[in-house]
Amino acid sequence: MTDASALRPSGDAGRASLVSQRVAVDVPRMATSERVSVRERLEEIIGVRTPGEVALVRRITTSFYDQATGLLEATVAAAEAGDAAGARHHAHSLKGKVVNLGGIEVARQCQELEALARAGDCPAVIRLGTAVMAALAPFQALVDQVCGEFPELAAPTGEAVNA
Repeated sequence: MTDASALRPSGDAGRASLVSQRVAVDVPRMATSERVSVRERLEEIIGVRTPGEVALVRRITTSFYDQATGLLEATVAAAEAGDAAGARHHAHSLKGKVVNLGGIEVARQCQELEALARAGDCPAVIRLGTAVMAALAPFQALVDQVCGEFPELAAPTGEAVNA
């Protein structure tokens, strides 16, 4: 049995490790279609670039990784407890977060997590959870890279992006 919290490091050192891992991932290995999808989705969300829309996109993109890993940990924890319905609920929420940012491949994995939980296959949910966790850091790195193409998404002076 896997401890869901072991899927990602904890504390300040763990968070720093995740940030450095995210920076070090090989973003070019991700499919071009994934990059296009993320860019198109950010264009759609940001709209006409009013200050409110820009702030919303900045909030969505900077909070994604922590929220997504939290939902994945909740999915795995529910599966470890034999709560397939809870695992399905959390996997569904995770899939929605990923789709909201245009993550095609990660969303497919989340959809598979949800289907496994719906089928009651908690051990498979736990196993796939590790792969999904490994996919989240490169996806966040891609989101960060694409956000860099939008000057208006740069953090206001004194505010860190994805710190």
